[in-house]
Amino acid sequence: MFFLMQVLILRRKFPKVQLVQLPITLVFGVFADFGMYLTSWIDPTSYFMQWVWTLVGVVLVALGVYIETQPRLSYIPGDGIVFTLTLVLQNISFGTIKMVFDWGLVILAVIASLVLLGGLEGVREGTVFAAFGVGLVIRLISAVHKRLGSGRGRGKAVGE
Repeated sequence: MFFLMQVLILRRKFPKVQLVQLPITLVFGVFADFGMYLTSWIDPTSYFMQWVWTLVGVVLVALGVYIETQPRLSYIPGDGIVFTLTLVLQNISFGTIKMVFDWGLVILAVIASLVLLGGLEGVREGTVFAAFGVGLVIRLISAVHKRLGSGRGRGKAVGE
């Protein structure tokens, strides 16, 4: 769906090379499953440890998204649609659009849960925190990257 949204937004300007997002998504899914297998031993029982792992997850996801988007080659569709919106809305940073997009997904998840399951299932405070946190951490990483001068000569960093 996110892939089709990119095509609809960009129309003729949609780069054909972005068709590679489809097989990349399959590879990403395999690695995600493998990562879940490798971390299956992590079972935080206390609320505090659940928050610690949520924070670790938010930082790792933000770092992964930032690294994925820097070369501007291809993306998984969820990040590709955010990058497409960044291209269209040129005065708004990738990190900000990522936050707003994630908020929208959380709102849709809440609505779907209430309508289809008759109650709030699967969306708790960690989900809401991640929707805010990933974009904020991307903006922070981008600011640090820019300050260190690593992005010189290559144009604007994606998270800016």
